[in-house]
Amino acid sequence: MCRESLPILLAAPNSASVLRTLWSDVELRALPATPDATRAFFFRYLVVGDREPEATRAVLLRDLVPLLSLSGTYCTSVADPEVQALVEVFGFARLHGVRWIHPGAPRPEQGYVLDLSEVGFERWVEGVVAGAPPPVGPNARPERT
Repeated sequence: MCRESLPILLAAPNSASVLRTLWSDVELRALPATPDATRAFFFRYLVVGDREPEATRAVLLRDLVPLLSLSGTYCTSVADPEVQALVEVFGFARLHGVRWIHPGAPRPEQGYVLDLSEVGFERWVEGVVAGAPPPVGPNARPERT
């Protein structure tokens, strides 16, 4: 996320609700001007077709690892329960009250954040492998149930 991408992200209600929960207007305006220096990312779930879905998902996950190794802040908004379970296994925290329903959609999208800026990539990987990802960091506002 950067000031170049911010208008696109804020125009979509699902990503806008996540961003406005995590950052103030001042903080959003302080994002880097271009993607080169960013350490904040918004992931969007892509629809995977019927043809080789496991292979497609594996490639997408493999391509995420270099981004996660930057130890930044990662946000997403997901409706599919299976994908929600997956991001939660990886330590993403549900954002309290950040749900958005697309008109005609069967389920609402839930907002998530994973903040590795203080935890670091290596500690996060160790936690995921052990089945207990570390706390997501101070910028996250996890949902309390």
